[in-house]
Amino acid sequence: MGQNRQYAMMSRGVAALLSLAVLCASAARGEQATGSTDAAPGEVVFVPPDAGAPADRVGAGTRDLARDHGALVLLAPEGGGLTRSAQPALVWYLSENFKGSVQAQIVPVEGTGTGVARMSEGPLRKGYYALDLARSQMTLEPGKIYEWKVLLLTGPDGDVIADARTYVERQPGGLQTGDDPAALAAAGLWFDALGAFVRIGLSGRVRIEPGPGFAGLVSSAGITGLPGAE
Repeated sequence: MGQNRQYAMMSRGVAALLSLAVLCASAARGEQATGSTDAAPGEVVFVPPDAGAPADRVGAGTRDLARDHGALVLLAPEGGGLTRSAQPALVWYLSENFKGSVQAQIVPVEGTGTGVARMSEGPLRKGYYALDLARSQMTLEPGKIYEWKVLLLTGPDGDVIADARTYVERQPGGLQTGDDPAALAAAGLWFDALGAFVRIGLSGRVRIEPGPGFAGLVSSAGITGLPGAE
């Protein structure tokens, strides 16, 4: 009888130790998973807006535009992108050194309103460039669609050898400082999400913050071959 009680007590003790070991192992796995999640940056994925791209809301005659043309790539989704910013930075990438000049311009698709244009004389080194509306007098009007184009010009007559165009549409509402780029991208606000990775110096030089966030954003929008997005 005494031996039976002793055996039962030993069995309960072993079971308790086994349960404790399982709990400790589970806790360790949880800490390890938490640590790895905190170490990895959040993925930024662009989700096309429910309302569709700006190209879906313009006249049929102006809908067929190309956002890339050989060495020239506009950083925008197919069919254009949305923003809540009155003066977003419009970024493009030049994949080759270019001896000519570059003209960047944005104008309203319909109705009245002013646009802005900038000419950059070559030679230009390959890299990122931007039409920074924050350094102009122009502000985008909510609910209005704009055509953004970048031209590569060469020769004394300014012959166009590359012409990339897309659309920019400003949505009603504003942005808050520190808005999460992942949330902006998930809401279909392309230019606002992209702006989190764009740095423009006083000289106008453009620098992109490389990493998984930028890489995930541009690749999810179908833009490939950009430095900093590997």
